[in-house]
Amino acid sequence: LLSRVDRLLGAASPDAVALVLDQRNADIAYDDLVQRGRGQETPSCPAFVLIFVGDGEQRGVDIEGLSRLVVERFVSRLGARRVAKVSLGATSFTAQEIAALL
Repeated sequence: LLSRVDRLLGAASPDAVALVLDQRNADIAYDDLVQRGRGQETPSCPAFVLIFVGDGEQRGVDIEGLSRLVVERFVSRLGARRVAKVSLGATSFTAQEIAALL
């Protein structure tokens, strides 16, 4: 997985951003992020948006540790200001519901 993340980041445009959806390690709630962005003008829309769903459970896999490594790679390549760690709130969402939301 990490080698795929590295290849993906290698192909990212210089203005790329990342949205990390993670209930446990979020810096801001999705609704608060939307509110904060209301009325803001963006000079240009990023051509490359990475979305990573950090929550989940997989038998025999340290998902939290793996998520941390992926996010560290995002921050290293894009910079901390281009990586938003977002919580979707107290509700659990399926992958399909998250895809529909985005």
